[in-house]
Amino acid sequence: MAVPVFDAADAGERTGAARSSTFRSFRSSILVLVSLATLGLLAAAATSFNAASKTTPNPTLSQSDSYSNDRCIVYTYFEDQGMGHGATVEMWKTLWANAGWKPVVLSEEHASAHPDYDDMKARFATFPTTNPTGYEVACYLRYLAMAVVGGGFMSDYDVANVNVPPPPRCDWLPNEGRLTTHEEYTPAVMSGSGEEYERVVRAMYDADIDAVMAADDASMVSDMFFLQYFRDQGLIWTTHALFTMANWVSDPPCDDEGVELPMLFHFSTANTHYELKLRDFAQTRYELYDDDKPSAMNASVTELNEKRKRCAPLPRESDAEYQASYFAPPGTNAFRDAMFKYRQCFIQEMYPQTDCAEAEAPAAELLRAARDADGNAAAVKEHGGHEESDLFGGGAGIESEEGWNSKAV
Repeated sequence: MAVPVFDAADAGERTGAARSSTFRSFRSSILVLVSLATLGLLAAAATSFNAASKTTPNPTLSQSDSYSNDRCIVYTYFEDQGMGHGATVEMWKTLWANAGWKPVVLSEEHASAHPDYDDMKARFATFPTTNPTGYEVACYLRYLAMAVVGGGFMSDYDVANVNVPPPPRCDWLPNEGRLTTHEEYTPAVMSGSGEEYERVVRAMYDADIDAVMAADDASMVSDMFFLQYFRDQGLIWTTHALFTMANWVSDPPCDDEGVELPMLFHFSTANTHYELKLRDFAQTRYELYDDDKPSAMNASVTELNEKRKRCAPLPRESDAEYQASYFAPPGTNAFRDAMFKYRQCFIQEMYPQTDCAEAEAPAAELLRAARDADGNAAAVKEHGGHEESDLFGGGAGIESEEGWNSKAV
């Protein structure tokens, strides 16, 4: 913008009106420039604030300002459906905070900020289910809530975190932000950008329900059935970063190189009832019904945090190290792949496997190689202490009813 110049030498030759006009023009131009400069400073300040917020954001999100790019936040979604899970949610917050995360509980209030909330909720309520409608609708609405807050890590509130920290610089998501489930297609722990949660919830909304039920050989749908269907269609990505229950790891919880295992455990109702009993490492039995999940979660995490001191720590300085240590893609960590295959083969009636005849025995042999940081053999449980299988033949390295035995490799 050209600024008129006030020339003092010519001022006396101009009329008063001209001088007044020139001065007004000059003053107006200066005011415009000052205003633009002020706006520029405000914009720069806002940019600086936003950049700083990505590094050190507020650990609590208000309803009016819920969007965040902070990937050190972990979300869960909770609406009280009369199941008495409030204490479990509080335990979830404690355990994840102790592991270094910023736990945030989302609710339908967050989901309702989505522009298509009313339409989507109404459609989800029509989906066939054998579960209470309110529970199933809440399972869908959490994807809307995650889209609203900008995506990130989301965990079920009954997932116990033993030792998995947040990303080193709070700016990393697995799989380049694509929607990824970390317990196969079970949405116990998920990650993805806000756009990815939006894409997947719209795919659920638009899906051919009959096709989904036919593919899953089911008479109902749920977000988990959708995710299984989407996995088979190549629409989402799945990994197996979670160990489903704490009684399936060795004592101490190290791998075949003496390095600690990354430990997230899903204390879902289905898992805890199917597992029948979870024994902590002092041989105390927990009957895992809903009303004592928090105590079982806390006891397992406390014991395992003490036990893992005998293992070498996992590296986590860079994003690459962090991914390899805590969210290793399938096929990149043989020991963890073996743990997954070993358990999946044990529960084939729930999750059919096609290669157990060839894969189960080598997986078991690798798991028996677990040792602590000093090279001492770890104690290995046969199928998490269950009695349905005699894979290891009842020999050394098997946990009996009386206690632990260990097998040197």
